[in-house]
Amino acid sequence: MNKCLVILGCFLTFVLCGCSGEVEDDLIDVLANEKQAIHDYLNQHATGEVLAIPYYSRKGMLIDSIFIFNHSSNGDVAKDSGWVVMDYDMYDLNDKVWDTTDPEKWSEEFTPGYAYGGPVLHRVDTARYNFLGEAFRHIGVGDAGGEVIIPSVLGAVDGRTLRYKLTSYNVFDNIAEHEKELMDAYMAPFSSADTLHVLPGEVKSDTITYIIFLEREGDTRKLQTGDSVLLNMVYGILDEKGLSTRTFRAIREDTTKILFNERWQRDIPSGLTKGLQRLQQGDSAHILIPYGMAYGAAGRTQSAQGGGKYYLEPPYCTLWCWVRIKEIFPQNQEE
Repeated sequence: MNKCLVILGCFLTFVLCGCSGEVEDDLIDVLANEKQAIHDYLNQHATGEVLAIPYYSRKGMLIDSIFIFNHSSNGDVAKDSGWVVMDYDMYDLNDKVWDTTDPEKWSEEFTPGYAYGGPVLHRVDTARYNFLGEAFRHIGVGDAGGEVIIPSVLGAVDGRTLRYKLTSYNVFDNIAEHEKELMDAYMAPFSSADTLHVLPGEVKSDTITYIIFLEREGDTRKLQTGDSVLLNMVYGILDEKGLSTRTFRAIREDTTKILFNERWQRDIPSGLTKGLQRLQQGDSAHILIPYGMAYGAAGRTQSAQGGGKYYLEPPYCTLWCWVRIKEIFPQNQEE
């Protein structure tokens, strides 16, 4: 499939034509050595068909190609738009890890893209020169996954050739429908009408926070802004891979008292705030929070030491929470 990379094509033309002859020769040597290194790597490690997808400048000049290999297309593959639920490992050609969604592979030599691991959502839009999106058009859903090599002139990070190992868990077209399916699957064992409460959201008309009541103490005073509260709580990300490795906040100490004021509420998703406000002393519940009432399309990031950033919570993440309200201390009440 032909692609048009205007910026990269112009940059490459400028470097080759606007530099001295010596610098030009050095660059040509570097690119020639990279091509040979990619060729050698594929000869040694690729089994079966190797797909070469070329990318062109606006004037029709071939810039370079990405290479997809060791892949299975037996499962569903992505189309020209939509979403993929994926895990990835990013290496150079010497097998040095530069990023990964697997927390067990992290080291002090790099900052991971996602603080709590994967899988993560990847938006497929090949018209935007999305090299991983292009790869997922040929890598099917399943554990077999696939690999892609991206030469430095196309996807350079500090001038490195990039190699990704990719796994696709699911592909879908509509993120809101997919999120609803995830939440419905989670709620299926708790589908009794008197254990499920639906709380309309404020961000979008179809955004809903679900509260699944597990234990009810009785008809007492609900938690209000300004109260102090003693609670147990665990919450994390809801996805196809389950809940065990995606927990990013936990309050398990019975001695931890929280001031449920506006400042504390600003640090947590609005859906969690609204869910907690429906609970009373002695209640325990599951709360499911859609991305529209969590961290939205942007996610939540933190600056990395040495520059750059990483995601504390990924874009479009759906949250789950288990909470038990141990005791409520109303505002202005003497303890």
